[in-house]
Amino acid sequence: MKHPSPLNSYVAYVAELAISGFKGALSVGRRSLKDEPASSVLSHSVRDSWKPAAIGAGLGVLASVWKRDTKLPKALWGGIVGSALGFAGGVVWNSRSVTGAVVRGAIHNVNAARDERWLQLNPINYG
Repeated sequence: MKHPSPLNSYVAYVAELAISGFKGALSVGRRSLKDEPASSVLSHSVRDSWKPAAIGAGLGVLASVWKRDTKLPKALWGGIVGSALGFAGGVVWNSRSVTGAVVRGAIHNVNAARDERWLQLNPINYG
């Protein structure tokens, strides 16, 4: 007779955590938008991210030409990478109110699933 593998129960537990986190993120994300479409929040965030992208491009070029023997293509790549990092940081920063609510909802649901699992493994006997 084969014994059930503990790996199967761990895989099921991780899947349960992922699903509960996703559900929490969706439920809170919808409430935090408050009648404003998600595309409007995202487009506003993208529109306001040109300054961090420009700063990132400048820093990327400066960092790549710090050495005097740097060629132009390397400087351009540094600018592109810096611009992409600055743009991504700007989008995340400009949408932080919605992002924070989504993350809090996901963490809340994951913690509830973890508590439920702990109670299953460690039953409390009153009496």
